[in-house]
Amino acid sequence: MATTVTHSIPAGSVLAVTASADGSGSIVRKADPGSLTQYSPVTVAASETISFGPFTNDRRYSVVSDGVSLTVAVTLACHMI
Repeated sequence: MATTVTHSIPAGSVLAVTASADGSGSIVRKADPGSLTQYSPVTVAASETISFGPFTNDRRYSVVSDGVSLTVAVTLACHMI
């Protein structure tokens, strides 16, 4: 059974999603408020990690787990000056 969780990602952050060795899932960006833009899902294969960002604006992503473990991490990106 698939489980969907939507995450709000603050500007300046990176989203990383990792699938377990026996799992998979997908990630899809949600449209910004007032936008009709549709984004295509990105598949996360078994044992794979996919990262998005850093973002210049707040974003929302839905993470869909295909009944197995997906690990979601949100980290603040660092900038060296």
